[in-house]
Amino acid sequence: MEDFLPFLGGLAYMAYKFYTNYQKGQEEARNRNPSQPYQETEPETYREWGQPEPVYVPEPVKKYEPVPEKYHEPKYEPAYREPRKEKPVRETLYREPVSKIPRKVELSNPEVPAEEIVKNRAIHEPHKHKFEASQEVTDYYSDFDFKDAIVKEAILNRPQY
Repeated sequence: MEDFLPFLGGLAYMAYKFYTNYQKGQEEARNRNPSQPYQETEPETYREWGQPEPVYVPEPVKKYEPVPEKYHEPKYEPAYREPRKEKPVRETLYREPVSKIPRKVELSNPEVPAEEIVKNRAIHEPHKHKFEASQEVTDYYSDFDFKDAIVKEAILNRPQY
């Protein structure tokens, strides 16, 4: 009980201060002049939006700036002009007549070589280059079933319980 005495004293002091503060507020309220009612202000009314009145703004005075004359260089004609020389036409490197066979050859029958190929092979034979053109195409296609592959993959990768 003795430990609570300072606590109770503090509470009593706080209650006293609250009461005196309340009394001061009441006294100030009585001293105010209640005979004058508050002035209620009317809400401001705004005029309708319209075209603004035109405002005259004088143009600023422009300074006169002289345009600088550009440097003028006269066009001179050269006193001597070299004659044009046409480029000489190059002769073909091989003096053989150019084949009139179109370069695009159908490969429908690869066993019968074109005339141009026979001539080119004849050129390379004395040199022993052994140029061989193989047109064999090997097809490595096999039957592949995508659905079966997915099923087998699911079997291989199934979770172990």
